[in-house]
Amino acid sequence: MNLVRCFALVLLAPLISRGADAASTARKPNIIFILADDLGYGDVSCTSDRVTGFEDWLPTLMELIGAQSVRPNALDGISFAPTLLGRQQEPRPFLYREFPGYGGQQALRAGDWKLVRQHLHPINKNASPQGGRELYNLARDPGETSDVSMQHPEIVARLAKLLSEQHTPSKEFPIRALDGD
Repeated sequence: MNLVRCFALVLLAPLISRGADAASTARKPNIIFILADDLGYGDVSCTSDRVTGFEDWLPTLMELIGAQSVRPNALDGISFAPTLLGRQQEPRPFLYREFPGYGGQQALRAGDWKLVRQHLHPINKNASPQGGRELYNLARDPGETSDVSMQHPEIVARLAKLLSEQHTPSKEFPIRALDGD
C-alpha cells in the first residue's frame, strides 16, 4: 500500500474575542494552505474567499486522500476540496455558531449577511434574556458597525428561521432564551 503524504499547514487568525463581542470571532478569516505530495493533484496550494468552518476540514481532508467512502454520516461539514483544487464549487449555504458563554450568543452567516443575537444566557440568573437581532451586511460593513435589521426585515426573518432550525438544545451548555430555565 502506498504511503500517502499530505502535509497541512493551517494558519488561523486569532480567535481571541474582543471582550463580550464573541460573535465577531465568526468573521475572522481562516487561511488554509494544503501542500500535497503523491496525491496526484499537483500544486493545490491556493487562496480563496470561500467561507468555511472548522466542521468543513475533516470532510475536505478525507476527500483529498480519497477516503469519502468512510465518512461518518453525522458530519455537518462540507468539503472544500474542489475550491482548493481550483474547481468551481457552490458557496456554502450558511454557517451557524452559538456561544453559551459571554452571556449567550447566536450568529448565522449566509452570503454577505450575518444575523447576531446576544444576551441569550445572562450570567446573572435573575436577569431576563434579551436576544435582540442585529443584521450586518458584511460586504459593505465588514467591521459590523451598522445594524441594518430595520431596513431588511425579510432577511432578518429568513435568517432567524435558520437560527431556530439549527439550534439543538443542550443539557451541558444550555442557553436560557433558547432552551428555557
